[in-house]
Amino acid sequence: MPKKPEKCVFILSEKLSKGLALNCTALLGSSLGGQYPSLIGENFEDADGVFHMGLLSFPVAILKAREEELIQIRHNALELENTKCIDLTNVSQESMKYEELVERASKTRFSAFKYIALSLFGDSGEINDLTKNLKLY
Repeated sequence: MPKKPEKCVFILSEKLSKGLALNCTALLGSSLGGQYPSLIGENFEDADGVFHMGLLSFPVAILKAREEELIQIRHNALELENTKCIDLTNVSQESMKYEELVERASKTRFSAFKYIALSLFGDSGEINDLTKNLKLY
């Protein structure tokens, strides 16, 4: 990625229950932090000297989308130069272990994935173009 990400959004299926929506945001956030540890701010102490671990260094908007919007956004994200995408699909939701996810994904055509949630991070202009019609979750 040529420059430091300027924006991050999580886009969740509007059909998710509250529990699954929370689970998806946790998975996307941990994947984002794991893939790009430089996005996590430094640890700090408060005025009383109590230690606090660093958080993601910029805000994350949580948006909702219909299934067809998630598919289109994911496909369009492949064409972007300065924005990356993390996705959660039916294959990841139906897999009990990560090894099972990898195995099932290797046998599933890209066009067959059903998207449950996405995280876009990178260029704010590119992200705004993809998400301008979406509402907050």
